[in-house]
Parts: sequence; structure tokens; C-alpha cells
Amino acid sequence: MKRSPTDALRHVPPREFVSARKALATRLEREGKAAAAREVSRLRRPSPVVWALNRAATTHPRELAALAESVDRLRRAQLGRGDLRAATAEYRAAFDPLMRAATAALREAGSGVSGAIDRRIRSTLQAAVTDGGRRADLGAGRLSDELTDPGFAVLTAAPVPAEFLRARPA
Repeated sequence: MKRSPTDALRHVPPREFVSARKALATRLEREGKAAAAREVSRLRRPSPVVWALNRAATTHPRELAALAESVDRLRRAQLGRGDLRAATAEYRAAFDPLMRAATAALREAGSGVSGAIDRRIRSTLQAAVTDGGRRADLGAGRLSDELTDPGFAVLTAAPVPAEFLRARPA
């Protein structure tokens, strides 16, 4: 995947984002890349929740892959294609490492992690991994907005693609 000038800003903590964005836009402008400078200037500062999740997902890709697989397995189990208890336990076990990584990223950046922030991280993470497009954004470190936890009822409330009903090879 081709790296964009905006990718450099994705690792900048939210507190430092505005100054880093301005510096990057100025540098791009000096280099004669006016379109890229305008693109950078229009970027919104990410919320601490979004920044922490993007950071956790890009620094812990194996854990994100395990969580994604556990979500798919849980989806199949809810549809009667597997052991629901085991799938739920696997999901919980896969969810925790990314939560710990996200909260650690916030603490390392000098931000506190209140109960409200913790809930917003949980909600956004669950929503992102249950949605294929947002899952890809998260994996690339490009999630842009906080999301509302859909609850796992969403997994069975709509038509389910046949690919989720088949077990995937290990």
C-alpha cells in the first residue's frame, strides 16, 4: 500500500497533532506539494480513543487478526455453527490484549484512562471488528471516528454472507 503524507500523522499523539499537522503542511508547501499540503491541513485531530485504537492495531497486528477471527467464529456460533460458549470465551480472550494495548498507548502519551474513555474504546473496538470495512481501516491504522457498540445482536439480525458460515482453515 502506498504511504500518504497523512500516514506520518497517524502516530502523533492527539495533544501534539495540531502542531505536527501544521509543520507537515508547511514542509509540503515548501516542497511544492500544494495539494498534499491542503490535504494535510484539512485533517481533523483524532480523538484519543481513535488514536489509541489505531496505534494498538498497527503495533499488534497478530492480536487484531486473532480478534477478527474470534468475531467471525462467534458469529458462526451464534448462527448454530459452532460452540457458542467456546467462541465467546475466545472472543473475550482476544479482545483484552487490544484493550490493554490501547490504554497503554494513551498512558504512554500522557493521557489518563477514565471509565468513560475505557467504555468508548471498548465500544469502538467492538464495532470496528464486527464491520468488515471498518476492520480494514483499523488494521491499516486509519480508523477515523469513534463508533457505537452494535452489540452482538447485529451479527444475526441481517443476512449473513455464506463465507461466515464456513470454518476457516487454521
